Order: sequence, then C-alpha cells, then structure tokens
Amino acid sequence: MVCGNYAVVKNNAHPSTGLKPFEGLFSTPRYKPLKKILIFFAIVISIHVLWDGFESCFEQNDGYKRVSAVMAANVFDASSYLTELFIEDEIIAERGQTLYFRSGCPVSVVDSCSGLKLQVMTLLLFLIFPGAWKRKLWFIPAAMLTMHVANILRMFFLFLAGAYLPENAEFIHLWVLRPMIYGALFLLWVWWAERIGHAGLGHKDTKSQKII
Repeated sequence: MVCGNYAVVKNNAHPSTGLKPFEGLFSTPRYKPLKKILIFFAIVISIHVLWDGFESCFEQNDGYKRVSAVMAANVFDASSYLTELFIEDEIIAERGQTLYFRSGCPVSVVDSCSGLKLQVMTLLLFLIFPGAWKRKLWFIPAAMLTMHVANILRMFFLFLAGAYLPENAEFIHLWVLRPMIYGALFLLWVWWAERIGHAGLGHKDTKSQKII
C-alpha cells in the first residue's frame, strides 16, 4: 500500500505532457474557423477525386450524356448572348457551340464546361456539411442556381479572353476563371457556415442552458 501511494504521488508530481498541447485544439473558439475550412476542403477535394475517378463510367451513361449536353447548350446560349451584347463586332461566326472572333482564337463550350460536376459538388457539399435541414431546402437550390450563373459568367469571360487575349486564353481559363468558380463556391459555403446554416440555434441553446 505504501508503494502504491508513493507511485500515485510521484505521477501527480510529474505529470506527463504527451500530446496535451494539442488536446482540444479545434474545440476552442479560436480554432473553430480553421476546423470548418479543413472540413470544406476535405469534402470538395474528396468529391473532386471521386468524380475524376468515375468520370469515364459516367460518360458511358446515356442519361449523363443528355444532361451534360443540355446544360452545356444552356451555358453556351447564355454566355454567347452576353458576348454578342458587348462585343458583337468581334464575332465573325458561330458554328455549333463555338464562337469565332475577328482577331482572336475560337472558343468552344463542350460538355465538360456544362458545370454538371460543379452542381453535384455544390449539392453534396451542403448536404454533408452540418446545418439546419429546413434551411437546406431553400439554400441548396439557391446555391446551385448561383453556381450555374457563375459558370455562365466564367464562359463569358473566356469568350472575352479568346477575343482580346488569345495568347493568354488558356492560362486565364485554367488559373484565373477556374479558381474564380471555386472561390464563388467557397464564399457560398462561408455564408452558409457562418450565417445561414446555424441561424437561430445559439438562442435556443442559451435558452435550454438556462432551463437546465
């Protein structure tokens, strides 16, 4: 018994630090935004990787092909209409879903530009991420519509790049407009995570704590 008590006193006198500095890292209010951002990127990257892995299977499905083709046609019609409004004089021809410019390079809207992958990513992101389900019923359709409009604007800006900056069009497509699309999705997620998804929950929690 004496040895046992001594051992307890000794352990208490020199507690092991171990991983204690990291305990509760994300439970403190200071690091909660970081935790949410990591969850966002984990979800988006996972969906992106899974989509690319199964895309060849999707492309063999007739339903997928039809939906993708319809969405691509819609994106082309809307973005080409905007382009004609602003730079009609630069357009010399329109064949299929391709615009040809007087002094630039032709730009096409193919099925991969339809935004279908983006729509699925938006849907799954807000379904998976925590939040009030009643609010998800209206926020998810609104977010998907917003991303569709963002994709139309992306193609409009790409048409402008093809008309005026043909030598930089590919760079703008990959490193300016694509990040812009994901940036729009990130801003929607921030709005959901910080404002919409948990609106009103804090008041309920406070009330319940008072009752307890």
